[in-house]
Amino acid sequence: MSEPSQAPELLEWLAYQYTLATPLIQTYTHLLFSALLLIFIGSHASLSRPSSAAASSRGNKEDSSATQLEDDLDDDEGQLDEEAKMEALQPQDALLFPLMAGLTLAGLYFLIKWLGDASLINMVLTYYFTVSGFFSTGKLIANAIDVLASFAFPMRWSDGGLLWVAQNRAKLVVCNSKDTSSLSDAQRTPLPTLFSRISLPRSLLDAMWAIRKFSTEKLKLSVYVRGIIHYKSKFGVNDIVGLSLGLGTVITYNYWDKPWWLTNLLGFGLSYGALQLLSPTTFVTSTLLLSGLFIYDIYFVFYTPLMVTVATYLEIPIKLLFPKPAGPDSKYGYAMLGLGDIVIPGIVIGLALRYDLYLFYLKKQTIRQVIKNVRLDQSQTKTIMDSPRVLRSNRSKNRVIEPLDYSRKVEDILKSSKSEHTPAFHFVNDEAVGKGKNKPEIETVKARYLTASGGWGERFWTSSSLQSLEGGAFPKPYFTASMIGYTIGLLATLCVMQVWGHAQPALLYLVPGVLGSLWGTAFVRGEVNLMWNFSESGDEEDKAGKESAEAHAERKIKQGPNATSPRPRNGSESQKDGEKDILTSAQEDHSNPGKPRDIIRISITAPP
Repeated sequence: MSEPSQAPELLEWLAYQYTLATPLIQTYTHLLFSALLLIFIGSHASLSRPSSAAASSRGNKEDSSATQLEDDLDDDEGQLDEEAKMEALQPQDALLFPLMAGLTLAGLYFLIKWLGDASLINMVLTYYFTVSGFFSTGKLIANAIDVLASFAFPMRWSDGGLLWVAQNRAKLVVCNSKDTSSLSDAQRTPLPTLFSRISLPRSLLDAMWAIRKFSTEKLKLSVYVRGIIHYKSKFGVNDIVGLSLGLGTVITYNYWDKPWWLTNLLGFGLSYGALQLLSPTTFVTSTLLLSGLFIYDIYFVFYTPLMVTVATYLEIPIKLLFPKPAGPDSKYGYAMLGLGDIVIPGIVIGLALRYDLYLFYLKKQTIRQVIKNVRLDQSQTKTIMDSPRVLRSNRSKNRVIEPLDYSRKVEDILKSSKSEHTPAFHFVNDEAVGKGKNKPEIETVKARYLTASGGWGERFWTSSSLQSLEGGAFPKPYFTASMIGYTIGLLATLCVMQVWGHAQPALLYLVPGVLGSLWGTAFVRGEVNLMWNFSESGDEEDKAGKESAEAHAERKIKQGPNATSPRPRNGSESQKDGEKDILTSAQEDHSNPGKPRDIIRISITAPP
């Protein structure tokens, strides 16, 4: 006689577990949604120009009028710098991170046991974390207000198949497309799409433009202390409101009450700031970091009482709390999720999103042939430089450029040999370029970077087919895969915790989910080698630009205020500003030794 099947017992057990978990479904849904939302917004806020994209060029006379309107709009709205300043983690940091975390955890545990009361520790750590959370929470609130303002007063929107951009200075909405960008088509109303057809009195329109300018305009703050610091930043009324609410949050948390939602607000702010501050730089470092913390979390949760004890005794905003329904004893409890279980996988998921942006611009790169240092007589110049096959922006320069008649996919650019993508250069003959002394070179052309962070209202009001917003609408296969892996890992954590009734090390399930999804996606797409070699530290061209800017500044100081030399071709705007400050201070000291100099200078300026 065959043994009875175990299937009915298994189904009965699953039904029983589902009955027990039913009251907690709302709590677990709240927890899962909060973690995913925080990682999503933090990762998108960390986006900046990748090394595979060219910096936004402004003021180029050869640019189209549509591009000029976009540049003016960026200036009008006070866009921040393209390149975010993040703290890069190196492989040695990834290896030391679990060790330092373990020592800190052990120190807190023994301090709690020695004091017998965690009130003093709670007071000290609460002040520390709330002061840190003041700025990050203020930034979170300010960015949330910016998002709401972008829906009410978007910078761009589409209507009738055309793209329209709002300009605060002119109080006009101008059509911006390849076919038309004339001021004769301008509209007076700042309302988007169908709302722009509503006829409103001039006084109301002026009031709406004033509100729009007040809510979107950025002021420039400059703090200068001679020889110490020259800090520049931009802020608006939304930032002031955000910091004010952040200060109110900190004061309430420290001196009045600590409800769960206020703890979560500070925790959201700290995590939001950390996701924009920390970067593993490479996926190798990310793997080392998550693997080390994977072992750390398992050991301190399963084999020691340290983790659970410290998390229970400390009442500081380093965890998110989610109310649970009352139990048999009529007492309400909380489900907890540590900020480390959000931030640590979150910075790797944010790296995956920035890697998607890097690939997006890498695949848009093209290659072209360049002949540098061309010396031509007048007839040759007229024959060659007037040809439509030479790029207009290079006709006044000392080089000849012929665009190639094809574009390369990223796989072709990386795998093909040099001889495969250097076709014969038939346009300029040997006589024209100096009897063969100047041979054509291959130059990579990077696509112009379009701001990918923010702009949620613009993407809502604008058709995805318009190219002006393609920077924010890039494909995100690695980010999507890592978010799915994180979701599966967090669901597994909740299920195991519910069944076994014991606190679980979340990284035990999150690390395999995130790393497995990332490397699995790279394997399926055939990009393991590309992903392995990727680094956010920048390419050689960017590094050369930084070095040339510093060398140029040092040379100018040595030569004196009247010396002239060619400026470096590369380098970011912030580096050029720093170079300018160094030159200005040094030249003032050299040319006017007796003239009074500024020691401290603080200024706030508004756009015209």
